[in-house]
Amino acid sequence: MQRTLLGLLLIFSATALSAQRRGPEAYHRGVSIAVELGLETERRETYSLFLRNPPVLPNPETPQPPPILLVRPGNDTLRYFFQEDTDFSGRPARRTQRYNFQVKLEKKLLSGMEFGGGVFFSSGSLDTELENPAAPFDDFAYRVSKVDYLKYGVSAILKFHLFQHRRLQPHLGIQPLFHLERVNALERSVIFPAYGIEHPVALPPDPYTFFVLDLRLLCGLSYSLTDRFLLGLNAVGFSATRRAYLGLEWKYRLTDY
Repeated sequence: MQRTLLGLLLIFSATALSAQRRGPEAYHRGVSIAVELGLETERRETYSLFLRNPPVLPNPETPQPPPILLVRPGNDTLRYFFQEDTDFSGRPARRTQRYNFQVKLEKKLLSGMEFGGGVFFSSGSLDTELENPAAPFDDFAYRVSKVDYLKYGVSAILKFHLFQHRRLQPHLGIQPLFHLERVNALERSVIFPAYGIEHPVALPPDPYTFFVLDLRLLCGLSYSLTDRFLLGLNAVGFSATRRAYLGLEWKYRLTDY
């Protein structure tokens, strides 16, 4: 992931430097069409622990998840009970990468305000198994998931550009996304770190789809290559779905007003 993001930054820098001698006018206003390619990655995951022989047994009057059983060699059965207030977080051993493709139509005003919307498509995978889980207990269990999925939908965008009279313009913005996420494959299992054992659990019979509303806070740069072509770099500083993002954008100005 880090190499891919670094490659996007190098492409943006090299293209901007190579066009430095052409001297096009700064992009003040107009309607443009943009194509953006980017990568999303999951941030830290939160895990709920199941403990063996917990110090406080579950309250029989409160509904509790069924215990997780571990059968070791020799038919030794161990029971792990879910415990509240034992959540911990960590980064998965195999980081998730989600490839994102967007096509947008945007309108920029003389004030530096730019608004528009478009469609997007994304695919990726999710694997939440931890390489070295730093949990506060020695003997515990936690659930992990391995998912392949697609998402597609529409988005709106509102940006404000600074330094209107310069070819290189930083911008800040907000982007709501409305999309459907389709899970094509799902594997679930329970990890017992103390024994190095992974137990699979039941899988859902069919793929399923659900609706997601995301809200992103954007920051980035745009650079005028010619009087019509622009190159942009967009990064997400905050996402309601806790996903980091970096994208490279190619933009063509359709009108001058």
